Amino acid sequence: MKVYLDACVYNRPFDDQKHPRIAVEAMEAVLLLSLVEVGKMRLVGSFALKFENDNNPHVMRRYMIDDMMNLTEEWIDFSDNIMSRAQEIEKDGIMGLDAIHLACAEAAQADYFIT
Repeated sequence: MKVYLDACVYNRPFDDQKHPRIAVEAMEAVLLLSLVEVGKMRLVGSFALKFENDNNPHVMRRYMIDDMMNLTEEWIDFSDNIMSRAQEIEKDGIMGLDAIHLACAEAAQADYFIT
């Protein structure tokens, strides 16, 4: 099974865990990455994820997420096709980086796009 995790998933374990929903989502993110580590899922990464993480103002978080993204087995690079597809997706109301992430997940033929 191939999955594309949005940048929010990588960041969730670092968010304030006081709220039950956030705590559950953080556990889910850790579980997903654990499944990748043991080979139960294949992780897709992209230039968009790298861009978002490179602009993360939290330095330690950035380094830890870089380590998580090193688990990727497939990488989607910037291309005109990705950007063109993202523009089409924006017509349906999904904007900016979210549209680019979805276009990357589609290009990789990911089974799941998780945000």
